[in-house]
Formats: sequence, structure tokens, C-alpha cells
Amino acid sequence: MTPEAMVSSAVRGLLDAEHIFHIRTNSGTIVLEGRNGKKRAMQLSPRGTADLLALVPHAEWYLPVWIEIKSATGKLRPEQESFRDDVLSRGHAFVVARSSDDVLDWLRRFRKLHGR
Repeated sequence: MTPEAMVSSAVRGLLDAEHIFHIRTNSGTIVLEGRNGKKRAMQLSPRGTADLLALVPHAEWYLPVWIEIKSATGKLRPEQESFRDDVLSRGHAFVVARSSDDVLDWLRRFRKLHGR
């Protein structure tokens, strides 16, 4: 398992334990082969999309929290920085997770700030 896969597994386990709905996103393009043997490209989420989307409960609504999984030394690529800036400008949250502790720390700060 890669370092990022281990972090992803730990983060998803934390979100499960906290009963926070989340999905894994997939970005880029894949090639599919139809029954007729023809191949076609299918665009998934846009390049730079964060690895996970969590919906964190808050009062009467849910805050979208985009989580980018990185190894201890991984850096955001330019398209990931652009995605981060876009979602932050829309009122969403964005967390770079090098361990599940990064997400747990964010959750604690969020809950303390919002009295939960």
C-alpha cells in the first residue's frame, strides 16, 4: 500500500467513526471498451479535484469539506491549488491530509468554533 493509500484508509476510517458522510472522487480520464470493441475516453471529475468530499453536519446544513490526501512530502499541484482556491471562494472547506490527525484537528477546530 502506498503512503497516500494508507492515509486515505485512515482518513476514511476516521470519517466513518465520526458518522460523517463522504465519497472518494476520481479525476482524470479513463478509457472504456464497449461491447463492440470500440474504445472511448470518459472524463471523470476535473483534474485537480480533491480525493475525498465529506459533508460535515452543522446546525441545519452540511459543510462540504474537500480533503486532498498527500504523503508526508507531497505538494499540491497547480491544478489542485486552483481547485482549492475555487472551493474556498464558494464557502467550502479544504483540508490537506498527511494523516488522519490533520482531519481530526480540523474537525475539532470546526466544532469548537461552532459550539459542537
